[in-house]
Amino acid sequence: QNCVDRKNYAKPYMIPLSLTTSPAKDVANNFKKTCPNKQIIKIEGVQNQMLYDSYWNERKKLIKLIGENKLNEMDVFHGTGQIDVMRYIATGGFRKEFSNTAVYGKGTYFARDANYSANGYCGQDSHGVF
Repeated sequence: QNCVDRKNYAKPYMIPLSLTTSPAKDVANNFKKTCPNKQIIKIEGVQNQMLYDSYWNERKKLIKLIGENKLNEMDVFHGTGQIDVMRYIATGGFRKEFSNTAVYGKGTYFARDANYSANGYCGQDSHGVF
């Protein structure tokens, strides 16, 4: 599927990833570090060319300002309890104005450890799946 054309530029595509190869295997290993008792059923990647371009352009700006060696990129986790919110994030990205919790002020929160997101902020469906 070509998501570069104008019609599909902002359309998210869910890409099934094999749990036995990277990057899903890396994500699963990172998740299991702090959630060893949770079963991973599947991992999907989100491909959204518009959001990727936005990320890449911001990354390039930071490199020009502070240098690539000072970038502080890391893998983080985010929990949500509603499928429609997950779909919105895949389409529009993480937007602070749509956060309802705002425990520490307006913003979108991420966790270094998966257990913080999985045990505190993820909902589950009728089958117990997050």
